[in-house]
Formats: sequence, C-alpha cells, structure tokens
Amino acid sequence: VARRERPARPIPPPLHVAGHVFLADRKRRWYTALARGSFRLVLGSLSREEGLLGGERRRLRLGSMGSIRTRESRISLSEKGRAAFLDWRAPRGEMRIAWEKNFGAHLDARSGPLRFSWRGYQSGSACSAGLRSSVEGESIDLEFAFAGEGWNRRGLRIRLAGETGSLNWSGLGMLLSGPRPAVWKSRGWIGSSAGSEASVTLSWRRGSIRFRSALRWRRGIGLAEGRRRQEAFLAAQLRLAKGTWRVDLRRLEDFDLDLQEFPQAFPIWTETRNSRWEGRLAWKGDLNWEAIIRRNGESANSVMLKLGSEERNWKGLIHSCRLDLFRSSPDNSFRYVGGDFLQRSGRTLHGRGALLSGTLRINWQDFSLRLNSDAGPGLSPRLGLSLYWQPA
Repeated sequence: VARRERPARPIPPPLHVAGHVFLADRKRRWYTALARGSFRLVLGSLSREEGLLGGERRRLRLGSMGSIRTRESRISLSEKGRAAFLDWRAPRGEMRIAWEKNFGAHLDARSGPLRFSWRGYQSGSACSAGLRSSVEGESIDLEFAFAGEGWNRRGLRIRLAGETGSLNWSGLGMLLSGPRPAVWKSRGWIGSSAGSEASVTLSWRRGSIRFRSALRWRRGIGLAEGRRRQEAFLAAQLRLAKGTWRVDLRRLEDFDLDLQEFPQAFPIWTETRNSRWEGRLAWKGDLNWEAIIRRNGESANSVMLKLGSEERNWKGLIHSCRLDLFRSSPDNSFRYVGGDFLQRSGRTLHGRGALLSGTLRINWQDFSLRLNSDAGPGLSPRLGLSLYWQPA
C-alpha cells in the first residue's frame, strides 16, 4: 500500500508583519504582529482565554463533546485597555510573556505535555500547572490552580475524551474550594463560587444516523447556597439528501435544601424539587425551521417557532432573515442573541409576540462588511454595523 506523503509546510519568511483592524459599536480594536524566526511580538489583541485562569467564563453546552487540543493562551482586551505579548516557540515548547494595562503581567509556558501559567495582578496573583496529552485517540487534560493570599483558593479540573469504534465519549470533573479573591470574582473558573461539577457525554454515529446523550451533576459553582442540580440531554439526528432532521430532549432538576428551626425543638432539614424540561424539533435545509416547547414545573408551557433562510449571491453577497414567533411566561422566557463576535446583542422574549431579524454580509477581497438588524411588536428596533479588514 503506497503511503501518501503530506505536502511540505511553507517556510515562513525571516521577517513578517501583519495588521488587523476591527470597527464595532464605534469602538476601534486593533493589533499588530511582528515575527522573526522563533519570536513574535504582538501589540493589542481581540480573543479569549480558557481554563481555570481564563479571562472569560465559558461553560460547554450540555451534550457538547468539547475536544481536547492544544490552544495558545491569549489576552482579552478590555474596553479601554492596551496589551502586548512576546512569544518564543520551539518544536516541543513555547513561552509567552505578556502585559495588560488593567491586569498586569502574564506568563505562560509549555514543554511537551506540561503547562504552567502565572498572573501577577496588583491586588493578588494566581498560578496553574497542568498536563495535556493524547495517546491513540484518548486524551487527558489535568489542571491545578491556586490564587489569593496564602494560595487558599484552590481549583482542580480534569477532562477525558476517547473513542471506541463508532462510540465517542468524554468526561469532565471540577472541584473548587476556599474563599474567592476579589480580583477573580469576574474572571475565570477560579473566580466561581466553591463547589463541584461532573459530566459525561456519549456520541454514537452510523452512516446518516447519530445519537448523543449526556448527564451533568453540579453543586455550587454558580448555584444558590444549598442547591444541587442534575441535567440530562438526549438527541437524535438524521441526515438526508435535502436536509437534516434533529430532535432534542433536555431535563433539568434542582434540589434545594432548606433549614427550618422551631423553638424548643431540633432543626428540620427539608428538600424541595423543581424540574424543567425542553423539547426541540428542527429541520435544516433550504428553509430552516425549529419548534421549541418548554415546561417549568406546574406553570404553563412556553412555545417558540423559528423560521429562517440564507442565500448566497454573486460577488460575495450573503443575506439571511429569521422570524421568531413566541409565547412564554416571564419566569420561562426565551433568549435571542443576534449580531456577530464584534457587536453581539441579546433580548429577553416573553409574553406573546414576534421578532424579525436580518443580516446582510458583503465579502470583497480582504474587506468584509456585516449589517445586523432586528425588530418586533413592542420591541425597540436595533441596527448594528461591523467592518473587518485583514490584509493578505
């Protein structure tokens, strides 16, 4: 059997300069990069971080496999902040020294599967050490983190992933303890409230049929004190020549532990249970539609119907539109998110009504323009414009 050889990677020039400019919501965000050999100097950035020391809290959607792969850490610029970092890369390692106006110095280092990060803020520092490795389709990502005075804030996260024939599986476990430093309350997993979380996801595919199921347990970490949560997810997908059918079922159950004290008697602990579920049926083809129904305990059902389409025309013109018809109660409302990664906006939809949204995108060589709008009865209209330019 002849072995197909991979094409050789192009050799980078000894000196390379790249510039990016973003315009969104009347705010100008930019960065410029200068690279030579194994070193790269970058001024400014627009990106996000992951992990316990990440600058943004991102929870994987229940049922998402969340692949484990090596990702370089980056700096997230604040609204009026400035940042810069210097990279050094080798075949089996890399190191980054960075500075951000509002949050001080950063240090990230990697050597093979081993990783280390340090953040030296004015009002407190934090560090993490971890291991990320993949062998024969199975991966592990293990990370320890410490923060606060005397490193009394501690965190542990482990992610596992693998495959067995047509079955893919992944698991996540996280544990946080100790008081939260004030500077970390709005940054990264290390700034979440104390608690624990565990989840497992299974995915099976055979031809055009795919099944996925997931379970997640959580105590603390964003939940009210004395509450624990259990979530379940089941999905089936069928791909056809003209489109794809998909059906999802989700169930969420909260357990609250309340203390009731009576005079001259022992305190009594009572546990209350509140369950919610959601079902979705969707078709994705020339005309996309999705029907959603929710039920929250004994309250009335909430329903939504989404209709949408997208067309691509000549000379890089893309336009799409979407109509949402909804009926919901205030305690079981729907969330609409529109726009793009530069200027994203959200709305809370409850009661009875409709929302019409549209997007017009023009791509021409290195220039891209995107116009987003949405409006509906009882909703103030919104309009957003994004300009993006990236030289070749």
